[in-house]
Amino acid sequence: ESGQLASSVRAAAGSLPAGSSERAALEALADSLDERTRAASTALDALTAANDRAQSSAAALSDAASALDGAVRQATSGASAYSTTLFGTTLPAVNDALDALAETSSALSGALEAQRLLVAQTGLVIDQLDATMDTAASTVAETDRLFAGLESELGIVYNDVLAFGTSDALSRLVGEGGLDADKIAAFMASPTEVVTEQLYPLNAYGSAMAPLFMNLTFWIGAFMLLVIMRQEADGEGIPGLTLAQRYWGRYLFLAAIAVMQAVICCVGVLALGVQTVSAPALIFAAALASLAYLSIIYAFSVTLQHIGKGICVVLVFAQIPGATGLYPIEMTSPFFQSIYPLFPFTYGIGAMREAICGFYGGQYVSDLLVLALFLVLFMALGLLIRPLMANVNRMVARQVRDGGLFNGEDVDIPVRPYRISQIMRALSDKDTYATALQQRYATFNRWYPRLMKGALVLGVAVPVVLAVIFALTPTEKVWLLTGWLIWIIVIFVALVVIESLRFSFERQLKLESLSDASLIDLYGATADVERAACMDARDAGFGGRERACARDAARDGAEGEEARHE
Repeated sequence: ESGQLASSVRAAAGSLPAGSSERAALEALADSLDERTRAASTALDALTAANDRAQSSAAALSDAASALDGAVRQATSGASAYSTTLFGTTLPAVNDALDALAETSSALSGALEAQRLLVAQTGLVIDQLDATMDTAASTVAETDRLFAGLESELGIVYNDVLAFGTSDALSRLVGEGGLDADKIAAFMASPTEVVTEQLYPLNAYGSAMAPLFMNLTFWIGAFMLLVIMRQEADGEGIPGLTLAQRYWGRYLFLAAIAVMQAVICCVGVLALGVQTVSAPALIFAAALASLAYLSIIYAFSVTLQHIGKGICVVLVFAQIPGATGLYPIEMTSPFFQSIYPLFPFTYGIGAMREAICGFYGGQYVSDLLVLALFLVLFMALGLLIRPLMANVNRMVARQVRDGGLFNGEDVDIPVRPYRISQIMRALSDKDTYATALQQRYATFNRWYPRLMKGALVLGVAVPVVLAVIFALTPTEKVWLLTGWLIWIIVIFVALVVIESLRFSFERQLKLESLSDASLIDLYGATADVERAACMDARDAGFGGRERACARDAARDGAEGEEARHE
């Protein structure tokens, strides 16, 4: 169309006059249209060629995409098959092979270790065999020499027998009938005859064991009296009641019950058929043993409170095997053979055995005297030591009651007063006394948690170590058990001492808040308490203690006058 338009324009220009400007313009326009037509034709040809190339490229790309898609599909299926083969067959087989290799290596290592041990053991066995062969060789040589000597001796005996047989000496010795085979057999079967003579016959095994269980009953009965009933006697309604009178009153009340228990027990065992050569002697020994055991348990209980009761429990367990109740003391361990004379059960059981089996010399009276000695000694312990433990017992009773784990009982003993020296130091220079006391108390407070933790750790660690030693060593077990019990007692005592020190510091710190007049009055109260202690000692019948108290009272009186004067 552009070429036709150029021809039309050129025809129009030919109709115009030559040389005119309009004709020139139209010819120029026709030339321009021809150029544009040619350019458009050239561009159209180029576009046609490009289109042809694009179509061929698209076809080639489509073929390549189809080939790529086929290749990808083939590769995917191949990879899936390979993965299935790899993870489903190859890797499990490799793992199984590695496991088998590891097991084989372990077995081989164990076999090598066993072979090394076997080689070492074989070397030891060979060394022992070598030594044994040397010993056997020397033994065989020695045996050969012995046999040579025996052969010569047998030859001599043979000649002697032949000579003896040819003579008539044998017939003269055994008679014409020869040796009596029955008598020789009887002699060989029983060369000796034992004739048993019972010095103290018993009707039953129970009669022999009755003393042990009766003494055990008396001890437990006395202990239960202190557990069930009050061990303190108050002075309500009885003015002027001293500590000694309280102690004697409570003991005599419990003693009446203990004697009734002993009598009932003796009557019961006699009714059951236990043998006795003297029933009154048995009942008297039982009553005295009960009183002695009650004296021991009562003294421990009122003097050391719960710790004393624990000691009583330990004592009963120690006395069962160690007081000749089960076996003769010669059949027990050296430990029990060394300590059995210290047990009251030893003498209680001995006295009752005398009354049951029969009397031997003065053994019955000797055992009763020792029981009476136990009674007196522990009675003195309770009367003299108990007032000295007043503050400690009050502290322990208060802490037991506050703890809520055990039943606590109030201690009716008056609080021990401050020492005269403490009151005098406070009177002389209260500020210096308070400063020094506070410094000591601060030092104690720094050490108090460490001491308590150390006691707790040692209280657990030492028994554990002893238990390990008990299980792993052939050490005599009774020594380890005794050491364990002693250590527990030591820990309890250490804890009581630590708490007593803290309690004492707290009491002494109260002195700095008192006036001089109050301190002087406190001094007078202290002297009154000391005089009351002297009266208790006098009432208890301890003359030495009474004289010592008199000397202390005189000395304290002089110091009191000096303090009042100042």
